[in-house]
Amino acid sequence: MFGLSGIVAFGCDAGVRLAVFGLSGRVYAADLDAPGPGSTGNDRVREVKALTPAADPRPDPGGQFVAYACAGALRVTSMDTGEDWALAAPDAAGNITFGLAEFIAAEEMGRVRGYWWAPDSRALLVARVDESPVQRWHIADPSNPGRPPAEVRYPAAGTPNADVSLVLAALDGGLTPVGWDRAAFPYLVTAVWAGSGGATETPLIVVQARDQREMRILAVDRQTGATTVLRADTDPHWLDIIQGVPARTASGQIVWTADAGGARRLIAGP
Repeated sequence: MFGLSGIVAFGCDAGVRLAVFGLSGRVYAADLDAPGPGSTGNDRVREVKALTPAADPRPDPGGQFVAYACAGALRVTSMDTGEDWALAAPDAAGNITFGLAEFIAAEEMGRVRGYWWAPDSRALLVARVDESPVQRWHIADPSNPGRPPAEVRYPAAGTPNADVSLVLAALDGGLTPVGWDRAAFPYLVTAVWAGSGGATETPLIVVQARDQREMRILAVDRQTGATTVLRADTDPHWLDIIQGVPARTASGQIVWTADAGGARRLIAGP
């Protein structure tokens, strides 16, 4: 990883505002509060103890932990103690990764993240991506004909995509698979934990059929991983993915968009 990635600002329980970001595969945290007397600014940025190369670091809402992806695993580092551990990891290095967006999500859906913190910081919703079904391509370097072709995986139109699923990873250990009809709805469009406390801590996910003619909002049971259909949208041609939804209002209503009456409308409902 080169350059900046995963810049995230948050207010933790103690009222300290931080930004967490990745730079050249390493993780840093910056204090965004006003500097104290004698501060030069340099003392407000510190490196977070994390394995390298780290990708997409994101802090928990309470400001105590930083999650990041590394070597196929989703890992968490304690900001206080420096303890670092894997929340979700493949059995062996290879085709399976946790916490990263697959090619289709990042390039076609605008989803560049692969995990989401719960508002109470006790769990994360984590994407599991298995690229075993994806077709392999071999790309030669004309300027170096003696070099073997590079092998890459690329889901060309009409060929198999990566197998994408979700798990609920508890901070204190334990993985709970999230269940939905992935054969009919293989695309994970987005996920969100909206609000804090009570029913608003239920994660919502949006899934889509491969022909892009049906999209569903599903509520995930945090204890069992079972899902319930809250809304289903269909179109005889295709459905557009709109960034920023679903969301929840303070009263718990789901905010969504729909094409109706010749216009795209913002709607809110139970």
